[in-house]
Amino acid sequence: MRNELRGLDMTPAEFRALFQARDSIEQQDEINYAGNDPAKLRRKQELETQREAAIEQALGKERYANYVLSRDPIFRQSQATAEQLGAPAEVVLPIYQINQLTEAERRRIQNDTTLTVEEKIDALAATQADQQKSLEKILGPEFLKQSLSVTNNSPQ
Repeated sequence: MRNELRGLDMTPAEFRALFQARDSIEQQDEINYAGNDPAKLRRKQELETQREAAIEQALGKERYANYVLSRDPIFRQSQATAEQLGAPAEVVLPIYQINQLTEAERRRIQNDTTLTVEEKIDALAATQADQQKSLEKILGPEFLKQSLSVTNNSPQ
């Protein structure tokens, strides 16, 4: 749970309150159910909805929105990139939005059956170039150089 809440800067009291709210719901077996029984699947969904409501209540609307973002791998990658570059925290969301749009475009290109392999390669390269231009506008040329260095040196 701590990993899930990374970046939210919760107080110990907030963490305990959130843990207690979630724990009472997660103790129910149906939340971990992985079968096909429609009644149990409905109950699992109800419990997951209750858990999310408990988290939102414990965190408040704004922090809950940040919590939801923090579970997104693209957001986490954007956050890590900004931290590695020493960029200000306010650029994380714009970086995330660019990375999210880029990823959606990559998936669209990869799933487009009307494109040849060469066309896909060209489209993916253009998408990456557009991403870099957008990031440069946000981060500036020096941060972008560092970002490319960090990205190229990180394990894929």
